[in-house]
Amino acid sequence: VIGNVHSVNANFSLPGSFADTHRLMNPVTAGGALLDLGIYPISIADVVFNKAPEHIKSFVHKSTTGIDERSTALVDYGNGQFASLASALQQSGPTEACINGELGYIRIPQFVGAQSIELHISDQDPKYFEYNFSDDENFKFEIAHVTQCILQKQTQSSVLPLSTSLRVMNIMDTLRAQWQLQYSNAVESAELTN
Repeated sequence: VIGNVHSVNANFSLPGSFADTHRLMNPVTAGGALLDLGIYPISIADVVFNKAPEHIKSFVHKSTTGIDERSTALVDYGNGQFASLASALQQSGPTEACINGELGYIRIPQFVGAQSIELHISDQDPKYFEYNFSDDENFKFEIAHVTQCILQKQTQSSVLPLSTSLRVMNIMDTLRAQWQLQYSNAVESAELTN
C-alpha cells in the first residue's frame, strides 16, 4: 500500500525521575534504556526490514551511574533503507513508529501496545484503524503462541525464530560496544546454550 519501504522512525521514552538506586539506573542490574526500551524500536525496524543492518552509527548520553540514559541510532540496512531509532529514560516524548514508503507512510502511535494505526497515502485522506485491546490482553497473543509452540514440541517459533532474536541482539551488542557499556559479570557471562 505504501510502496517500497525506505525508512523507519521509532522512539520510546519513559518520563519521570528515577533514583540512582532504581534498577533502571543501576549498571549492576543491567539498567539503562537499551534493554528496557530500546529493544522495541530495534525490533520494529527488524520486523519491517527482516535483515541484518550493514552499518550502525549511534550516540549516547550516560547517566552519572554509567547507564545509557538516552540514545539514538541511525541504522543502514542497505539498498537505501534506513532506521532512526531512539530510546530514553527520564524524558518525555512520543512513543511512536513511522514506516515510510515511496507512496505513503504508516504511523503507529504508542506502538508498544498499539491501539491504533494511521495510514497516510499521498493525495488521499488519511485512514485510521482502531483496536480496542484491554490492559489484560497485552501479551494475550504472545502467550497463546508460546503455548501452541510448547504443545507442538517446537523448540522455536516460526513467527519469531532464534535467528531474529540473534539479529536483534547483535544490533544491541553493537550499540553497547560503540558506547563502551558494560553490565555486571553475571550478565556479561551469560552464554547461549543449546
